Amino acid sequence: MGEELKYPRKWMRRLLSLICHNDYLEEVEGDLFELFQKHSQTHGRWVASALYLFNVIQFMQPFSFNSPQYYRTVSSTYIRVIFRSMKRKKAITALNVFGLALAFLISMSIFAYVSHELSYDKYHQKRDRIFRVTYRFQNEIGYDISWARMNQSWVNELPTAFPEIEKLIRLQSFRSRDIKIGNKNFRENFSFAVDKEILDVFDFEFIEGSKAQSLTPYTVVLTSSSAKKYFGDKNPIGQSMEISNDKEIKETYVVTAIIKDPPSNTHLPINLLTSINNESDRVGWAYTYIVLKEHASIQSLKEKIPDFISDHEKLSEGDKLTVVFQPLPSIHLHSHLSREITSNSDVRKIIIFVFVGLFLLAIGTINFININTIQSLDRVKEFGLRQSLGAKKGELKTYIILESMIIGSTSAILAMVIYIFGLPFYEQFIGHTLVFNFLEMVGYLIVLVVAISFLSTLVASLPMAKLHYNQISAWFSFSKGYKSTQKRILIGLQFSTVLLLCTSMVIVQRQFTFMTNKKLGYDSEQLLVLRNNNRKVMRKYESLKAEMKNIPGIYDVTAIMEVPSVPVKDQGLVTILDQPMTKASADIQIMDLNGAEVLGMEFIAGGSLPEHLRQNMDLPDSIMFDGFSTKERGYIINQAACRSLGWQNPEDAIGQHIDWTIGNISLNHGPIAGVIKDFHQETLLEEIRPLVITYEPMWVKNILVKISTDNPFTLHESLEELWENYFPNEPLELSYLSQELENLYQDEKKQLQLISIFTVVAILIAFMGLYGMMAYSIKLRLKELGIRKVLGSSWLDTTKLLSKEYIIIAVVSMCFVFPLVNWVMKIWLANYAYHVTMNGSEYLLSGAFLMILILFTLTYNIVRNGNKNPTLVLKSE
Repeated sequence: MGEELKYPRKWMRRLLSLICHNDYLEEVEGDLFELFQKHSQTHGRWVASALYLFNVIQFMQPFSFNSPQYYRTVSSTYIRVIFRSMKRKKAITALNVFGLALAFLISMSIFAYVSHELSYDKYHQKRDRIFRVTYRFQNEIGYDISWARMNQSWVNELPTAFPEIEKLIRLQSFRSRDIKIGNKNFRENFSFAVDKEILDVFDFEFIEGSKAQSLTPYTVVLTSSSAKKYFGDKNPIGQSMEISNDKEIKETYVVTAIIKDPPSNTHLPINLLTSINNESDRVGWAYTYIVLKEHASIQSLKEKIPDFISDHEKLSEGDKLTVVFQPLPSIHLHSHLSREITSNSDVRKIIIFVFVGLFLLAIGTINFININTIQSLDRVKEFGLRQSLGAKKGELKTYIILESMIIGSTSAILAMVIYIFGLPFYEQFIGHTLVFNFLEMVGYLIVLVVAISFLSTLVASLPMAKLHYNQISAWFSFSKGYKSTQKRILIGLQFSTVLLLCTSMVIVQRQFTFMTNKKLGYDSEQLLVLRNNNRKVMRKYESLKAEMKNIPGIYDVTAIMEVPSVPVKDQGLVTILDQPMTKASADIQIMDLNGAEVLGMEFIAGGSLPEHLRQNMDLPDSIMFDGFSTKERGYIINQAACRSLGWQNPEDAIGQHIDWTIGNISLNHGPIAGVIKDFHQETLLEEIRPLVITYEPMWVKNILVKISTDNPFTLHESLEELWENYFPNEPLELSYLSQELENLYQDEKKQLQLISIFTVVAILIAFMGLYGMMAYSIKLRLKELGIRKVLGSSWLDTTKLLSKEYIIIAVVSMCFVFPLVNWVMKIWLANYAYHVTMNGSEYLLSGAFLMILILFTLTYNIVRNGNKNPTLVLKSE
């Protein structure tokens, strides 16, 4: 305390010594110190310190600074010495550079990915005023679903009812649309019928054509890639295209503009936009967006909307409809509603990536600090001799900082070169082009280099520079210098990161294996899917089915509304006839009468729908709901629906009459013909919900073909030939159901691959640091080891002796890390409705691996140094 009262603070004195020329320093420092003591006695310590700092800053004049030539000379000299030292110690320098470069490389990759994910839809100028209109419907029996699109007609009245809204646009016809150009047929996803105002709401870059002429009635706007696909090198402007509408009737549209493909950081991928041709077409299901007027408040709109809904929706008692306004930039990471345009990402993934990146950066930094500490300890004699020959402490600090900066900069440059050349492969792995600011990444890397260099210098090297030249004994006692708590903490942090990533990788691997191998309740093997067929195709389904079954290798054919792997999420109300109070909420799936058999579903009571329910396939051009409530029906339900309706014994459900209703659509009551074992219509992320299966030709659109795999190529050719004969103007979408199921888990697969890569990198960095640390420790004890070897000690005895400290650190790390991993991975596994349980094997595997890594590294160093002649070692010491 007395020190603080008698002298200015150290950092103030250091600032003065840094800016003041050596010729003036002693005199200026003495004068300012006298003033400080005087002010301290009269005004107190705080005022005196403030005045001292003011005088120091005031003294910052050009004449007082050290000569730039002085700094250049010192720096250039030290840089030459540093490069000579790096050249002389190639192995330890390589460990340092490559270890930090790996950490930088992973950090850059994660920076680019996270930056891309956070940039979704932010390129639109009006992004802060654009909101997607979605809704949530709930009732008293547990029906609760949120939709990304709306079908309420009153949504068109929002701009009139609320002055806050500047524009409202609709994106309709969102299902696959058939296109014909000349004699070529295409089927296109992400093709929408839209309001013309979409061009004022979203920022599309026009390549050809103009905004004024676009999206007038019966015109189409193409993206550059779709224009290339349809017309090749021919100019598409003014060309005609036949495009199906919501009613699957093809209409002729004229191409008026070409826009640049939307960037990959959009939640709204687009291949083509067609005009909504009249006001009467602005009805039905649509993705709806509003733009607020400038300075309008979305909160004001949220407060008014409940009254508007109550005026326009006549809801039954217990029903609740809520309109939700989603900010445009939040959709990609925070929206997971039914019928999203595409599968969105999750902000939790971003958090995981950020934490993994921080862990790897931490392990790289720790490795860098450890190796720099080793080098600093090895240079204590050098520092002492430099000081004894007149070198100032400030020069030594400059030397240490310069060395760290040079190694850090070399690592950063190496990481940058690898990243630039590897970016195309990284983007191919991610599945899309990454959108990020390269200059921001460079700035981020520079900040990292500076911060890590100064931190390393502060922790590892500056304490060595504090030795004074008269402490000659300290020059030769440096062997005691790195047995401190600091070393154990840094090594412990490295071990902890390796354990964390290894254990997480094992758990993720087990979950991925569980998902890909779990029985789904149906047979997905040897099933071909003919997707997204229109009513023109389905009218000939029965004859096509008969022809297909005559092709060698085809066992059976069926039709289905949604192929397993595609969510249904059309929850409706199920009521038991004569028991109106018994109700349940259930999804609906439509199948041909033989659908359950073709899919290999297991009946636990009853059987398939009876053949007499089969109806003619003379389907209208659009879905007609007339007669749905009077058609003869039969139903199959799953176990979940059976339980929801109150039947604990599935046999009790057989013969019971039920109906199914959603909105204004009501399916007539009919008997339950069978109860099937629960199956997974969706991924294992979702819990199996109650499901009702019935037969309705109006709703089937996918054909499943059960095949053998003896000669798939010949079978495919026969199918394509048959299709061409039946539907020469309709495109054929052919895929394997097993492949589609595998594609469902691409995100999980990529997570596993990334965590595996991160884990390998962490292990490699930890190995480098551990190797350098052990090599140094053995070097310090070469004399002792030489004596032990002369006295008959084996390498095994030496290993036991030297490994004790590292094993203790590893065990302590396990005690801290394993509870943390258990907590984090339970949260992660909770995202899956069906997941593995942690049984302890993952901890044993990661712990055993760390022990093997420690013993392998130590044994290698011991054997390597053990080959030295003990007599020569003793003489050298």
